[in-house]
Amino acid sequence: IQRLKDNDLGVHVEAITALGKIGAPRALSWLTRELNSQNRNVRIAAIRALGVFGDPSALPALRERINDPDVSVHIAAISALGELGEISAVDVLINGRTN
Repeated sequence: IQRLKDNDLGVHVEAITALGKIGAPRALSWLTRELNSQNRNVRIAAIRALGVFGDPSALPALRERINDPDVSVHIAAISALGELGEISAVDVLINGRTN
């Protein structure tokens, strides 16, 4: 979790990825906070990590990222929701963004 505070973007993103793979319950709040980063690469890494993490409590935060103005973040959110078996991912694929 200390690496999440690193100023090096690569280290920061790797820390996010590692937290998703570890799946420690205390990491969930850190990963969810990263969804609000100004940096799209950080948001994408957090979304992917939450998809790997597999905790359904992350679903509301992931659903919010569907409407991210960055299309890469939008796609990552749909993919993570799909990994978690969330039906809203299918709805978005059929109907487009939720705004």
